[in-house]
Amino acid sequence: MIKFDDIIFTLDDGPNVLKESIYEISSFFKNEGIINFIFFWNGYHFFKKSFLKSINVIFHKTASSIVYSEKVPHILTWRDVIEEVELKNFLNQDVLSIVRNDFENAKISINNNIGYHGIFHPPIASPSHQQFFSVDTLLEDINFFEKILENVFETNVRIKFGRPPGGAGFDLYPERKKNYKNMLEVQKYRNDFSWNLWKSSSKDWSKGYVDIDGIINKIKKDICRNPDWESKKHNILFHSCYFKRDIKQIKELISTLRDLLNY
Repeated sequence: MIKFDDIIFTLDDGPNVLKESIYEISSFFKNEGIINFIFFWNGYHFFKKSFLKSINVIFHKTASSIVYSEKVPHILTWRDVIEEVELKNFLNQDVLSIVRNDFENAKISINNNIGYHGIFHPPIASPSHQQFFSVDTLLEDINFFEKILENVFETNVRIKFGRPPGGAGFDLYPERKKNYKNMLEVQKYRNDFSWNLWKSSSKDWSKGYVDIDGIINKIKKDICRNPDWESKKHNILFHSCYFKRDIKQIKELISTLRDLLNY
């Protein structure tokens, strides 16, 4: 049986997420003893020293080393991020940074708590970024993060719940359609169980809701029946940007998972 701390939540703290929500969700994770590692995507410019020290943090550079934040009026590279957050003085074993170009020298020793944002949510900020999202580039990113996961988790099976390939609203924005097609091609190479946990009857994806019943049914059907469930070490990765509107949904899901997985 897998350990409960192999269930991983990534926190997508995009520009529309309040700092208080990040603290609340992070504190809940930590108090529950579920995981002490959360991945931060955008919004890093308001992190404080005390907060960074309270959990394990990893930044990665995806889509050809470009990170984009709507709150910052320019494209930021990894080194810009370091300077903006003043992380240089806080990089200890509780705050692990992995720089893609220096992966071999990165320290992978954070007590089996590691996660990543997910290949299916690149920073689609403008049509000018489309050059970064080729099938080859996405596969390169996948291979890079799989290497991290294999080093830390010793696993080759990932179960991801998140937004649909191509990002939310891919059907509404013409510039995203190419990425959606490329990511569907990439998905053919995956051995993951993929499930879109976001449901909406409106074209406005932000008015949707988290399909908790769908998540549980997916776990019961595809994960628990997997013949490798007992023999391989798994991790379940949830893309928590869908939970940021209501932390009660996170608590409900965790409670259900504990019952389902006999914790």
